[in-house]
Formats: sequence, structure tokens, C-alpha cells
Amino acid sequence: MKSFTNLLLCPKCKSDIKILENNYYCSNQNCEHFKLQFPNFNNVPALVDFDNSIINYKQLVHANNSALIIRDKPSKFKKVIRTILNGSNTKSRNNFEICLGVLQNLDKPRILIVGGGTIGVGSESIIEKYNNEIISFDVYYSPTIDFIADAHSIPLATSCIDLIIIQAVLEHVLDPDAVVSECYRVLKKEGYIYAETPFLQHVHE
Repeated sequence: MKSFTNLLLCPKCKSDIKILENNYYCSNQNCEHFKLQFPNFNNVPALVDFDNSIINYKQLVHANNSALIIRDKPSKFKKVIRTILNGSNTKSRNNFEICLGVLQNLDKPRILIVGGGTIGVGSESIIEKYNNEIISFDVYYSPTIDFIADAHSIPLATSCIDLIIIQAVLEHVLDPDAVVSECYRVLKKEGYIYAETPFLQHVHE
């Protein structure tokens, strides 16, 4: 988090975030989060505009984390079973190799993973090479994220990201157009977006 705290914005009013003793507040005195800190779970802040999100502030604060979906990494056994049932996603792996080629032309590219609570198929190569340049968030706690957020209001500065990875996310959100608009807002003018959305899939989450 320390490497990009200067990029964090309040998801409600888009003012700078201030951090006091590992507690996150909005710097705008007219914002409710100037005094009301954002919830913090396992040192991971929940930077959410709670008035415009399905994520509920009171439930998070008073439920002792039970309101959060907490996901562990899938076991090797589950991964093998999924590969047997679903096959190997070689298309995604090939696409991420192309992304690696694009990133090689950039000096310390800043990468944002939207929905990074679960590592997307094929993205391992980018995560391994650019781990220190990656910002990752999701709506639930996971060891692979930097903060909890709602993609309808990304708590990051405008035009600060070189590559956005949004893999199998847009089918999960309430307003895909709003999420795409937010992605474009935080993306640099010459930046790139890598997006995947399932063509045919059963109703899920």
C-alpha cells in the first residue's frame, strides 16, 4: 500500500485520503468520512461509497467481519478438478503474453486488477513479474488484494494506471457501464485495458 497511498481517493467525494495510525479518512472536511473512518479488516481498508453500494457500512463494522465474504486460495486438488472439467484456458494465457509484451515498453508500469480477490487464469505471469507495481481490489477480503472497494466508484486518482485487468468481472456488477467509465477515468491516456467476459455461462454470483 505504501507505494501508492498518494493515489488513493475518497470513493464518495473523490478527495485525497489521509492515513492516521493505519486508519483511513477523507481529507475533505465536508465529507462524512472526514471523521468517520473507513472500516479496516486485517489491515486492509474498505474504501467504499456506502451510500451508493450494496456493501453496507453498519453490517461491516458491527458484524465482526462475518458480513464479509472471505475466500481462501483454492486447493491444488480443486484446481486439478476444475482443469479436468473445464479444460485449460490457453486463450487467456496467450492474451496475457501479449500484455507482457506491451508492458515491456513501459518504465515501472502501474497495473490495476479489478476483482483481484481471485487470481485470474493466465494472469500469473504478469503478477509474478510486476508484483510491486500492482494494485488489486475486490468486494471481499482476500490475501491478494490491497483494499476492498466497489468498482462502480474506484478510490484512485484520475489517469494514474497504465494497464487495467478486469477479468470475468463485468458480468457480476449492477451497472457495467458505470464500472467501465470508472476504469477509463483512472486509466492513463495511452493506457491499456485487458477485459474478459464469459460468452456462455450459467447464472452465478
